[in-house]
Amino acid sequence: MPEQVPGLRLEYVRGHITDQDALYAAVTGAETVIHLGTETTVPHRRHRGAGLYTINARGTAALTSAAITKDCRHLIYCSGAEVYGDGPGRLLDEDDPLAPQSRAARAKIVGERIVEQFGLLPGKATTVIRPFGVYGPGQPGRSVFGKIMSAALSGRPIVLPDGGTQLRNFTYVDDVAQGIIAAMRRTNEATAPRACYNIASVETVSIRDAALLAIDLIGSASVVTAPRPSSRRKPQDRPVAVQIPSTERAFTELGFRPLTLLTEGLSRCFMHSRVQAPGRALAYA
Repeated sequence: MPEQVPGLRLEYVRGHITDQDALYAAVTGAETVIHLGTETTVPHRRHRGAGLYTINARGTAALTSAAITKDCRHLIYCSGAEVYGDGPGRLLDEDDPLAPQSRAARAKIVGERIVEQFGLLPGKATTVIRPFGVYGPGQPGRSVFGKIMSAALSGRPIVLPDGGTQLRNFTYVDDVAQGIIAAMRRTNEATAPRACYNIASVETVSIRDAALLAIDLIGSASVVTAPRPSSRRKPQDRPVAVQIPSTERAFTELGFRPLTLLTEGLSRCFMHSRVQAPGRALAYA
C-alpha cells in the first residue's frame, strides 16, 4: 500500500483495541482513522459472543472516543455484507433494511451505530464500508475460500453447505484496499458527513462455481459435495442464500472500480500458497 499512496507514512503500534493508551498512541496526529479490527476466530463457541462484543462494541467505542479526544477528522469503519442478511431478490443498496442472521452480523451493526455518532460532531465525518465476500492470499482456513483452497490443494472433497448454491460477489482484497483508499479521499464530506458504501466485485457467482473454478485452476482431483442433512442444524446456521450488491453509490461518489476478476484473484491465491509452502499439498491451515 505505501507505494500506491504517495505521502503515506506508516508507524506500527502494538496494542489491544480496548487499550486506551495504545489507541491514543496510534491515532495521535492522524487526520483519518481506519477501523479494520474485528473478531474472526474464537476458539470456543461459548466465548464467541463475549469476544464479538469486546471487539465490535467496546473496542469500537474506545477507538471512537480516542479519535474524538485526539481531534481526528474522519473515521472509517469496515463493516460487512453480512449485515444485510438474505437479499430481497434485487440489488442490495446501502439504504436497504438490515436483517442480520448471526451474532457476528449483529455485532457489526452495533459498530456501525457507534461510529455514526462521530459523524454527528461538528467538523467530523464518518464513512462505513461494507465489503462483500473478501478473499485473498493467506486467508484463514476457516473462511469460505480458505476451506476451498485447502481441500482443492490436497485433493480432498470440497464440502459446501447446500451444495454451494448461494450467490455471492467475491471481492479480491486489493480491490477492497482501493475502496478504503477511495473512502479516505472522498470529497463529499460537507454534504454527507455520514456515508455508507458497498465495496464489491461486479461478478456474481455461486460458491459452487467458485469452487469448481479453483479446482480447474489448480488441476485438482477434488469434487464438490454437500454435507449430509443434520437434524441439529439451527436456522441461524444456514448460510445466506443470495447477496448481490449495488456498487452504484461507490462508483459515483468515490470513483470505486474493482479491477480483479475471480479467475485472476484465485490464481494469485494459488501462487501464494505454492510460494509459502513449496512441495506441500496443503498450504491453507
